[in-house]
Amino acid sequence: MTPDIPVTYNRLKYTCRGQGLERYGHRFVADLTPHLPTLFKNGKVKKGETNRRQQYEPNWWKAQCTFRGLSEKGKLPELQDRLRKGLNVMLPELVELEKSQL
Repeated sequence: MTPDIPVTYNRLKYTCRGQGLERYGHRFVADLTPHLPTLFKNGKVKKGETNRRQQYEPNWWKAQCTFRGLSEKGKLPELQDRLRKGLNVMLPELVELEKSQL
């Protein structure tokens, strides 16, 4: 078993395990479409459809933000909105850090 390797980037702490970088114990997920709440056209959450999906803790959403270079501050709907509008790729610098640690 590979020991955990602490990695810091922009004063944020990550952990590199044998599978790659983690933040708050969560790995990067490229396609967040199946995880984000479904919205009506007016921007309100479709609660019935969204509640049937797997629920994630706030740190999972924060980790997904930091992997993309987005702020992890704010409430859950703000994090999800940032992720909805952001890129589905990990920061190139984090990809390089990940490669150098594996």
